[in-house]
Amino acid sequence: MRERFNHKVVTNIFMAIFLVFFILISFGCVTGDVKTRIKLPSRNIEMQKPQMIMVVGFTGNKGDVATELIQKKISDGGLHNLTIGTKQDRALTEKLLQSSGDESSTSLKDLAGEATIIVTGNVSDEDYTDHMRTSYATKCSYKDSSGKCLSEDRVPTHTLIESCTTELTGKVFRVADGKLLLEKKTSGMRVLSVTMQNTKPVSTREEVCRQAFMKALNRFTRYITPYYSNVTLEFQPIKDSKGQNEMAIENAKRNQFEDAHNNFKMVIQDSSLNDEERAWARYNDALTLWAIGKTAQCAEQLKKAREVLGDEKKLKNWQSQCENYYR
Repeated sequence: MRERFNHKVVTNIFMAIFLVFFILISFGCVTGDVKTRIKLPSRNIEMQKPQMIMVVGFTGNKGDVATELIQKKISDGGLHNLTIGTKQDRALTEKLLQSSGDESSTSLKDLAGEATIIVTGNVSDEDYTDHMRTSYATKCSYKDSSGKCLSEDRVPTHTLIESCTTELTGKVFRVADGKLLLEKKTSGMRVLSVTMQNTKPVSTREEVCRQAFMKALNRFTRYITPYYSNVTLEFQPIKDSKGQNEMAIENAKRNQFEDAHNNFKMVIQDSSLNDEERAWARYNDALTLWAIGKTAQCAEQLKKAREVLGDEKKLKNWQSQCENYYR
């Protein structure tokens, strides 16, 4: 009877422990890291207002592909409208590329039609290199019944290293006055290493150079249109009196960054926090400000946080990112 009673008590204790563990897993402390996809504003302030854009045929290697993809990026950004107009004049494109910003507005208007902005540029020839490296290892090919190796083969291992670099030069002109708003050179590089035994790897030049080209193109389009980015935001856990920090992190996980920003403002104002905790709350708020495109306010919050926390690495990195977003 006593053994049965003790067994029942032990069983109940284990069930209670399991229940507590389940509750902690389901409703426990909110972790600080938020992996999400956010839409960021154009990195050029002049291009943050809606425009009617004409992309004049890019010249050079993959120029036609660049023109088509840039148009798609602008369309996907959802801020600007596109106008195709007449067939693009390659001679005028070359003239625009050589312009230092004094191109007459009359010439631009003749080309642009209803467009307010003209985007043009050039894609450089790809710089591709490859290198095959071969090494040999000794491998036993036959053993006797005792396990002694009686015959060995030299097995080749081949490593193919491919590298490709592409540069894209883009210019953005305002049609009304012919002003050059932006001239940006971006580059993309892709390095691929493949190792195989016995068989030599096959060159993938086309794909390697395509990826390098896309890197250069994506870096340029971020200056003319909003774009999406996959990011990890490392929020700092803080025990505030009203649980607003945890609510903010949950809102950030749902991409509700305006609500998260409001939550973090309440955390900053919490009188129960010490100076260091309040500084970390400013850091948390800075991440939400960056996510909603308010980079100046982001930098300001981080500056105040560093007055207390000093040269904390991630604070320095984020402050630099916010301060230099439009440069």
